[in-house]
Amino acid sequence: MKLEASKDRMKVMGRYDRLDEMLYLCYSGAYVEFLFVGCYLEVEMLSDFVSNKEACIMGVYLDGKIHSRLKLNKGIHRYTLIDSTERISVKVRLIKLTEVQYATSAIHALFTDDEATIQPTKYQRRKIEFIGDSITCGYGNEGNQYGSSTTEEENAVKSYAILCAEELKADFQLISFSGIGIISRYIEPDIEEPLTDVLMPIIYPYTDWYLYKRKEIKNKHLWNFNEFIADIVVINLGSNDASYIRNQKDRENYFVEEYQKFISTVRKYQPESVIICTIGVMEGKISLVVQKAVSLYKEHTGDNKVYFFEEEAIRSEEGIGTAGHPTVRTHERMAQKLREYIQENGWLD
Repeated sequence: MKLEASKDRMKVMGRYDRLDEMLYLCYSGAYVEFLFVGCYLEVEMLSDFVSNKEACIMGVYLDGKIHSRLKLNKGIHRYTLIDSTERISVKVRLIKLTEVQYATSAIHALFTDDEATIQPTKYQRRKIEFIGDSITCGYGNEGNQYGSSTTEEENAVKSYAILCAEELKADFQLISFSGIGIISRYIEPDIEEPLTDVLMPIIYPYTDWYLYKRKEIKNKHLWNFNEFIADIVVINLGSNDASYIRNQKDRENYFVEEYQKFISTVRKYQPESVIICTIGVMEGKISLVVQKAVSLYKEHTGDNKVYFFEEEAIRSEEGIGTAGHPTVRTHERMAQKLREYIQENGWLD
């Protein structure tokens, strides 16, 4: 039996889009989830598979436990999720572990035995949106400092963002992109000009700006923010901007100005949310600059629902992930600290 991937059959979490009869799961941590009763379940998916190191990897969770990881091949293919000799009842979650700038993931249809049933799981009462860079994506968190960059070492489920949201029993949505910033993407020390082709203030209003760029779609779809009205928005940006700012006062001032504008953008789309601006696990020097931006924004606007929360730097005993990024151990600590901060302030009570 062939079933279309639709919201009446499954919970769809994270930003998604429909193009060419495909349900695109856009950013890290986007997933579909449903209650399955039956013997056999396949999913038919599309991916563009940029390269072996940049393949899209999906996590298959059954009743909350990892069952398998699917490395998507280029083109449309079917992947077996369940093959049982007996009829079973199980909660299925198919979640994107890798990020938006690498190979895409789109669901075309599900295939089941004729007697199978599928029903969407329930949405949580609380919602948290995370806006960030590679740290929020979970880049390199399953690698080590000697490894090379590959999506097999990236796991959004083990990022501080999803760990924190799950601990708080909140639905989550990530808008994250490795190397991204407010005024510049990451640049090498010998480069003087900022890299501004993909910045968070540019892509945030759109469902999946990078997908549209890749597919050369001129009519980019604006995200319907009513799809996910967040109780809390966490902004974790600035680490890549620091590669350009380099303690230069004019660049710092420009960053402060643009960071304030971005908070205003988030407030426009999430008018009632608590906004937490956090930084520090990889780049400590930028923390004071972000804190200044938050303070000035609050002073200028009177918005008293915006907060600065400084992260603790990576600890040596936690190890170092790919390209100096936090390991899963560090992400677990980050999640705990952020969860405690949210609980202490009663923002999800």
